[in-house]
Amino acid sequence: MSKNKIIIGAAGLTAIIAVIGIAASSYAAGGRGLGIKFGPNFSDQDNAAKQEMMQAAKASQEAIQKALADNDYVAWQTLMEEKKTEMAKKVDEFSAEINEDTFAKLVEINKLMSEKNYDEANKLRQELGFGIGFGFGPGRGLKAGWHK
Repeated sequence: MSKNKIIIGAAGLTAIIAVIGIAASSYAAGGRGLGIKFGPNFSDQDNAAKQEMMQAAKASQEAIQKALADNDYVAWQTLMEEKKTEMAKKVDEFSAEINEDTFAKLVEINKLMSEKNYDEANKLRQELGFGIGFGFGPGRGLKAGWHK
């Protein structure tokens, strides 16, 4: 077998292994990689909410790009004010959750997860209103590793 065939075969095998690894890690992360909209930790409602958020973000970005391309300061300013208002609301919601009760529940969730007691940990997560990830609301916060 020639050296070129060995190199081509090794490169092909490496590419296949990489694709399988990326797909497996995406699935293990609840489908949060590569734009996949399904996974073991997503309900239909989570998927719909995520899709809606992605569409809204895309529409917002397109509107900003249009305002810049059109040299339309008023449109850009209006879009930035809307974003500022939305961010302020999220900060207020997040700030309301910074308290001793929430901290105690997070400590308990951490303990349960380290004991691999995912069902009880997920019950507490739901009590705190955690969405599809580990954080306050869908898709925000420290998501990695907090799933079945």
